[in-house]
Amino acid sequence: MKKIREIEIESFIQATEDPEKALYAIKNLFPQEFREIDFTINKLRGVYHNPITVVRAKFTENAQRVLEYIAQRLVASDKEYLFKSLSQRVDEKGNIFLRFGKQELFQERIEIKEIRDTIRMKVALPKKYSLQDITTILQEMELIKA
Repeated sequence: MKKIREIEIESFIQATEDPEKALYAIKNLFPQEFREIDFTINKLRGVYHNPITVVRAKFTENAQRVLEYIAQRLVASDKEYLFKSLSQRVDEKGNIFLRFGKQELFQERIEIKEIRDTIRMKVALPKKYSLQDITTILQEMELIKA
């Protein structure tokens, strides 16, 4: 059974960041075989007219494999934190929202972060599930731990 329908990833690259390093960090969320992805890149201007680059990626066919890869590399304390905060990460449609530290990913570590400089991920399930069902699915994938 396909547990994950789609994953969307979004990150903002500020003018002070090296775009190559930022893309390297984002790609570290994916298994090696999926790192040659075509990103959608949009150039914007910030409040003070500073350039901001918005980078997005989407996985459909390989979404479950990407989430399993993240689950394998996430430390137990982050899995426990996700379990405790899961109700705040699920919207009314049953989408799950995660944030990963960009600096940690650059250092090839996957860590949950709640700071501003993060890579955001939206995980969409094939249908709307209850919070209990979502908890069970994520526990089976070993993404969360009670």
